[in-house]
Amino acid sequence: MMRTPQRRVTRTQVSRTLSVSAPVGGWNARDPLAEMKKTDAVALENFFCTPFDVMLRYGYSNYSTGITGTVNTLCSYSPPVGSIKLFAAAGASIYDASASGASGGAVVTGNLSDKWQHAIFGTSAGTFLVMANGFDPVLVYNGTGWGGVFSAAFNTSVTSITSAGTLATVTMANPHNLKTGMQIVVSGFTPAGYNGTYTITVTSTSTFTYVLAAPLGVTTVTGIATPGVNFAITGVASTSLISVSAFKSRLFFIEKSSMRAWYLPTLSIGGAAAQLDFGSLFTRGGYLMAMGTWSLDAGYGMDDYAVFVSSEGQVAVYKGTDPASAATWALIGIYDVGSPIGRRCMMKYAGDLTIICQDGLAPMSKALMSSRVNSQSMLTDKIQHVIGDYIGTYSANFGWETALFPKANMLLMNIPISPTASRQVVMNTISGAWSLFTGWDAACWELHGDNLYFGTAGAVCKAWDTYADAGTNINFNAQQSFSYFGSGSQLKKVNMVRPVISTDGYPTILFGVNVDFDTSDPQGLPTFSPFSMTPAVWDASLWDDGSTWAGDLATKRDWQTAFGIGYSIAGHMKGYAKNTRLRWASTDFLVDDGGVL
Repeated sequence: MMRTPQRRVTRTQVSRTLSVSAPVGGWNARDPLAEMKKTDAVALENFFCTPFDVMLRYGYSNYSTGITGTVNTLCSYSPPVGSIKLFAAAGASIYDASASGASGGAVVTGNLSDKWQHAIFGTSAGTFLVMANGFDPVLVYNGTGWGGVFSAAFNTSVTSITSAGTLATVTMANPHNLKTGMQIVVSGFTPAGYNGTYTITVTSTSTFTYVLAAPLGVTTVTGIATPGVNFAITGVASTSLISVSAFKSRLFFIEKSSMRAWYLPTLSIGGAAAQLDFGSLFTRGGYLMAMGTWSLDAGYGMDDYAVFVSSEGQVAVYKGTDPASAATWALIGIYDVGSPIGRRCMMKYAGDLTIICQDGLAPMSKALMSSRVNSQSMLTDKIQHVIGDYIGTYSANFGWETALFPKANMLLMNIPISPTASRQVVMNTISGAWSLFTGWDAACWELHGDNLYFGTAGAVCKAWDTYADAGTNINFNAQQSFSYFGSGSQLKKVNMVRPVISTDGYPTILFGVNVDFDTSDPQGLPTFSPFSMTPAVWDASLWDDGSTWAGDLATKRDWQTAFGIGYSIAGHMKGYAKNTRLRWASTDFLVDDGGVL
């Protein structure tokens, strides 16, 4: 009897798991798709990279509302003693936005522009907020009231004061150049009830009104009316000063549409302004755009430099204290950078000074030491192609500005798409990873009380404040970089995918797989629905029953069906969330290996 040969058992294809970290390296819009690091992202919208995971960005709340027009300037005032203030400029008015809720009306009106540059400056007389816009007289706030910096001493002569009930009307002998909301000190009149410090309402170029404590009769015109906050500048028209900076105990101003800067005596808001003319230094023409302070020791020390930049991208760097003295003021050098974008192009960043220019966001320390053709010196080097497109399309729009938010380790650059829409490129200051924020239509930014605020149409908003955008969804979209996973010549069939995420709520997520450099969004229904999570209640729920305490993040590791055949693989997450935290740690792929062809 012959024995039957044993059949060979054919082994079936064995799937294997490929794993990759979440894109903590951030958005990469520089390198070829085939050569990106595994930790980079082809797209990263409304996520913020931390050194260990990628988190859905926080949202914003409407902080101060009831403002007419778009808020184009925010100014934080923080005195050594007393309450800090946040002021918002929109249209012809300035509003007190210090408290949440309705703004309560304008504190100063009658302005010709809402695009102010500002500085905080302290003297023996107190701490002052100084604001310039190139159209109105320089404004000053001293902690209690508003006043102006006029081009000559204020004419105090009063022609008459009349009253109707409790409303007093003052007629000045000459045009007063005052604004509604400024403080005026009235003195020397009979009855004495006319005298005092009042907040005024301007009714014409030579008249204003204020409210009396009680009705009064006819006045004796022997007194004067003096601004409660009043400073005079000689040598230059205050209305021509468009930017203000503080450097070495002096205020410096830039005169609009000129090559001239002006500086005041030390520890002074007014006085005789002296001129610095850059016409002979900046050989490429243009006009003086901005001034900044460059400090190499991350503070305000002996090695601080004054930096002036022209509209054509020429930079003059000075060292010293008194521009009038050759012994204490010296030109370090003239350098070339890309043309600056906007009056708010400079920002102090640790021991450096950043400038938004045609080449991207440049740290001054590197920009002055490298050629303009070397884009690697830019902080935005990794997203330079996108930044170049933004600058080429939107550089003429108002709203280019950088903001530093230390509490979140965040540097943010605002990109104004239109007068009512903007987006931001955002960098983690620890890792240098970039991402893109959308949904924050900011016209300006300000750090106030260690919190970040932005101005928008009709409101001041508090950023990084909630888990929703003013009560609406936060949309997100992230595509990881493509990876061959060590076998670039071998086909791979993706069967399943597992994003490892943590959340405390119910995000809606569609997770797909892209292959061979296809960057299209995933299509279809969400690959998994939000899981129901019943939080444990303190002093009511049982211990060790598997419940999650309210506020904790729960990790989800479920495999989801996915399909893709290609040589390179990338995960792609798209969705939205509201009142929910979401953190992404890694992605796993279950694949079958195929042949070379």
